[in-house]
Amino acid sequence: SNAVMAAVLHRMGVLLDRADWISHSRAMVSFMLDPMQRNPAYASAWGIAMIEHLYGLDEVVIAGEDALHFRKALGNTFLPFSLHCGTGGEPVLPPAAGKQVPEGVNSICICHRYACQAPVATAEEAIGQLERRKGHLGVGL
Repeated sequence: SNAVMAAVLHRMGVLLDRADWISHSRAMVSFMLDPMQRNPAYASAWGIAMIEHLYGLDEVVIAGEDALHFRKALGNTFLPFSLHCGTGGEPVLPPAAGKQVPEGVNSICICHRYACQAPVATAEEAIGQLERRKGHLGVGL
């Protein structure tokens, strides 16, 4: 649906640092505000897209040789409003750019609008950071 396209456009805009895509997605969501209010039962996908714009997305930057292991561990937990990026090598996507990790070190950084918390060494610590941040917003995990 168009709501899914708006959400994907927003997420890809964040991942690839494309303000124009984020703006276009925001315009799509804004156009649907009145229909969402009149018929909320039929607009759940639009509501999710709107919430992602309101609260923003957390960028989960995974770096180091165990990146795949971290991705799997994080994938076992429901983490709404978050994007995972990074590789076992040098980070290449904009949210991960400049997050250099020394050889042999693994880390996960939780960022929000490119401002990052201190890196952690386990998926459990990263999930804890996400839960604390979401708790301040009133958004449950």
